[in-house]
Amino acid sequence: MQEESIDHFVHEHTLTLIQSDNNDFCYGCGRYFFEEAAYGCTKCGNRKYLHTDCAERPTKITHSRHPQHTLVLKLADAPRKCAACHYNVWRIGYFCTSSGCEFQIHIQCELAAGVKHVADEQICIQHPSHHQHQLILMKKRHSFNCDACGTMETGRSYVCIACQYWIHEDCAALPPTIDYNHHHHPLSLAFYLPTQYTNFFYSCDICTKDLLVNRWVYHCQICRYIVHIKCATNPPTPTEFHDPNDQEVASFPVRDVHEDLIKPFVTRERGQMVVIPAPDDQKYSFPFHRHQLILVSSSISEIDDDDDDDDDDGEDGDGELACDACTMPIFPCKKHQSFSSSSSDSYRYMSCGECKYFLHLACFNLPPELPSHPLHKHPHHNLILEACPKLEFWTKCNICLFLSNGLRYACRECNFIVDVKCASLPKAIKHEAHPNHHLYLKYLPTRGDGRQGVCRGCVNTVWFGLLYKCSSCSFTLCSICIFLPQVNKHGWEKHPLPLTYEGRFNHPGDFYCDSCELEMHPRGWMYQCGHCDTSFHATCFPEASGYCRNIKFGQQYNVRGDVHPHPLTFKLVTTKLRCDVCRFTDIGPDPAGLYCSSCNFFMCMDRCTSWRLPQILPVE
Repeated sequence: MQEESIDHFVHEHTLTLIQSDNNDFCYGCGRYFFEEAAYGCTKCGNRKYLHTDCAERPTKITHSRHPQHTLVLKLADAPRKCAACHYNVWRIGYFCTSSGCEFQIHIQCELAAGVKHVADEQICIQHPSHHQHQLILMKKRHSFNCDACGTMETGRSYVCIACQYWIHEDCAALPPTIDYNHHHHPLSLAFYLPTQYTNFFYSCDICTKDLLVNRWVYHCQICRYIVHIKCATNPPTPTEFHDPNDQEVASFPVRDVHEDLIKPFVTRERGQMVVIPAPDDQKYSFPFHRHQLILVSSSISEIDDDDDDDDDDGEDGDGELACDACTMPIFPCKKHQSFSSSSSDSYRYMSCGECKYFLHLACFNLPPELPSHPLHKHPHHNLILEACPKLEFWTKCNICLFLSNGLRYACRECNFIVDVKCASLPKAIKHEAHPNHHLYLKYLPTRGDGRQGVCRGCVNTVWFGLLYKCSSCSFTLCSICIFLPQVNKHGWEKHPLPLTYEGRFNHPGDFYCDSCELEMHPRGWMYQCGHCDTSFHATCFPEASGYCRNIKFGQQYNVRGDVHPHPLTFKLVTTKLRCDVCRFTDIGPDPAGLYCSSCNFFMCMDRCTSWRLPQILPVE
């Protein structure tokens, strides 16, 4: 905002900022006012009003039309023609100070060409952000939208009159490079968003808000670390918030879903520790399986031996046992992840002696009913634990939107479905990618709530569903990325691939996935091998972290008719490039479907099973 009062040579009294009338005109430029603020005298009623811009014009300038002499702002002593518009100057204007020179110009005509202020009253600079014209220092305080930082903070400014380019004096003085405490390389100043950040959605690494193309930024040319200039020079102070009800905070990524996620969930919901059956020959009934179950204990050495035997099984090797409730491995398999830290040297699970049906102990004790979920539109409907019908192959969870064929909590009245893992999520977690603060669970019922942030894992905007968010620094994770495993294993790689949160650091080049060969977002999480310099999308591991991550494979089906005479196994297939039934070749990499290993016969899920469901029967 402008100063409330100024001294000006047009009047002997101090001029005060007042509200003008539409019938008044400016004594400087001659334009009428339109209900705007103006400088006028409140003592004697003199009607020599001035626009705020006209009142704050510099008293001495040099002009491109008359560069040889200095021009002075003063009252006209006699009407003379303006050198620009050729109309008489009869109020105030700029006049030549040289003896015998009659050059003069209106103040409004002076704005239309290049100007350079002289003497000590005004300063002009040539700023690299605006090389077309020089910028004039405006000593009066103005309220404007800064073209550098984008804020409306009031202060002294530099302005290009011809282009209406305005920047704060502080912004104009920013150094070309700075050392920022939270980054290990110097940051370079850019006067617009560099092109390497325009191919992907980038946000500020400090405040996570959008980066505009025409605003200044500080960025690292090696790591593609980029921040607003205000965030780099005056970073926000974190305000850590802790929920007093937080008793236990789960650590992510989870090493063992059963131990770290489902077991605490069962304890919370049932109000007691998980019921562990005694290790004897007793058999137990389970409502979602027709056979009785027994307790099985496996030591780590037995697990290692089983894994060694399964390494030779090839594609049909089904040595890794998977739970039919949460679809996760019964015990950590060394092919995919390291063993979790556990005080026990054995792993117990429930098993069916007549078929391949397995359950974690916690999944065996899942509560049969839950109150309505916060994202469920009908809070008076309870969610009932039920099994996915085998003839449906899978259903979609309404929370993470992934397919699942395990147990789920469902509302039978409105078809609302939550898989076991999403139902088990705690209110607060601590993630390895953000170790300093806790992340808190937040539910987004509809898109109408607006954008809630950008997920740091997949770099996608989060509009609805659930997310985990830091209350201090807006670090956000969506329901998809929260379950990414810590380590993955690709068939092409001999080394384990750890989940990398900052692959772009010290990597100035582009990233391309070694599986799908598509360019990767440099800021997104990826699985990387440091030995082989390979990178993979998380979604390029369909069974571990892709579209099939909540699906248990291995069920066998018979297909009636002349489709195929042998039983077919529901699984992912890596050796087929087309479906043997519909003959389509665009089935994608590692497609899911029904497969016969003896005949190398494959029937895809997308086109061929949906209209043949009455002909497909599970093998009992």
